[in-house]
Amino acid sequence: MSYVNAGGGVREAHGGLRLDLPRRSSGASCPHRLQIPQTSAHHPRMKRIEILGSTGSIGRQALDIVDMHPGRFRVTGLTAHSNDLLFVEQVKKYRPLMAGLTGKSISPPSGTDFCQWHFGPSALEVASSQVPCDDVLVAVVGMIGLGSVLNARKTGKRVLLANKEALVAGGQLVKDLCPDDPQNPALLPVD
Repeated sequence: MSYVNAGGGVREAHGGLRLDLPRRSSGASCPHRLQIPQTSAHHPRMKRIEILGSTGSIGRQALDIVDMHPGRFRVTGLTAHSNDLLFVEQVKKYRPLMAGLTGKSISPPSGTDFCQWHFGPSALEVASSQVPCDDVLVAVVGMIGLGSVLNARKTGKRVLLANKEALVAGGQLVKDLCPDDPQNPALLPVD
C-alpha cells in the first residue's frame, strides 16, 4: 500500500520505500550508456529508475508505485532471475532501455526491439553501470546484489537497497562509495 506524504513524497507503507526524492547531480559520463529523453510535459525531469529483481515482491510493489504516478517515473531498466513470462509482460508494459534475465536465456520476444536484452549474471552489471537512471532499486536475492550496488554507486546513481546481504558483506566497500549527505542520501534501505 502506498500513500503520498505531506511533502509530496511517495512512500510504500511496509518499508518506507520513497521513490520521489530530491534531484542529484548526474554520474560520470560513460560512452556505453544508453540515451533517454529527460523531459516530459508535466515534469521538467522525470525520475528515472531501474528495478533489479522486478518480478519479485519488492520489484512488483515498486512497479505498482510507478503505475500510480504516471508521468513522474520512467523505468529505464528491468532485470529478473527466471520468471520470464511475467518479465516479458513487464518489459512490454514499461518499455525499458535494457531488459535482462540472469537465470536463463530466451529469444527476445517480438515487439520488444525498443530495448537491449542481456542474459546471465552480467545483465546485472550492465543494468547497474550502463543504463542511465537516477535510482537503482536492488531487490535481488543474495550476494549477487553487492556488485550491482557498487556499480551503481561508482556511476553516481542512488541505490534503493532491498538486499541486506550486500550491505552486510560489503559494508565498508559500500560505505566508501556513499558520501555522508543527509539532504541527498546515496543509499536508502527499502525493506
